[in-house]
Amino acid sequence: MIDAHAHLVPPDLSARIAADGARLGVRLESDGRIAFASGETSRPLLPGLLDPPRPAGCDVQIVSPWVDLLGYGLDPERGTGWARLLNTAMAGRPALATVPLQDGHAAAGELAWALGHGFLGVEIGTNVRGRELADPELEPFWAACAEARVPVFLHPAYVIATPRVAAHYLHNLAANPFDTTLAAAQLIFGGVLDRHPDLRPFLAHGGGYWPYQFGRLDRGYAVRRECRGAAQAPRAYLRAFSYDTVVHSAEALRYLIGLVGADRVLLGTDLPFDMGDPEPLVTLDGAGVTPRERQAIAHDNAASLFRIG
Repeated sequence: MIDAHAHLVPPDLSARIAADGARLGVRLESDGRIAFASGETSRPLLPGLLDPPRPAGCDVQIVSPWVDLLGYGLDPERGTGWARLLNTAMAGRPALATVPLQDGHAAAGELAWALGHGFLGVEIGTNVRGRELADPELEPFWAACAEARVPVFLHPAYVIATPRVAAHYLHNLAANPFDTTLAAAQLIFGGVLDRHPDLRPFLAHGGGYWPYQFGRLDRGYAVRRECRGAAQAPRAYLRAFSYDTVVHSAEALRYLIGLVGADRVLLGTDLPFDMGDPEPLVTLDGAGVTPRERQAIAHDNAASLFRIG
């Protein structure tokens, strides 16, 4: 089994920040949070992030940076340095890199470094502190990803801030999947997927609401001029994405597999967070998959997408 969605903070990151953080506009607060010169501050560090648990039967766990550490608010020079520090600390594991997405050229450069140092792909936020992923300034990054045919894991970050999601943990329960939906729509309507057909985007949390509301986007494409930036109706792009299994519902997972095909779904846990799925195979088996589909989703799809030998 390959866990394609888990998170890690390198155990020696605090020491690296102490040694080099001041130059990069990054500091470690007394309560363990990480603060950036741009005004961003991480949440308190979960101890499990230093050594994320593996679910039973997991052979390979692909770890991604904690999105609180993306540092997109830093200026491009310091952002590039911070990405390199974090990537250097993450190296040597089955891992996805981070890039300074605040600058498309710098992001492409860091992607090239990461791929040359054994990283399996790249994780990015669903927006760049409010700047959308279809922003023309990001074209150098998308072109580099397409040329390398590298998996790009889109994870909610910098989600829309509104008091309406302040209660009941809705900033996570509702706003996170909504931001993934916005990111997918931007890539479609913004023409990014048309300009770069070799892109391999991979969506967290079952794709947010996108696979379940693609008909509404289709309707917009049919009746609204603002939605004509794509070459085809949105449903044509369903299989342009891969999706993880972190939907917390066998019924929803069954629908997703039936919609996009078992070859576009990868097993994930989102560990060590409490909103993760610690028993992904139980969820997968509850979806009523065939043995062949189970093998594909639990192992083969990730092995192919991330080129794991």
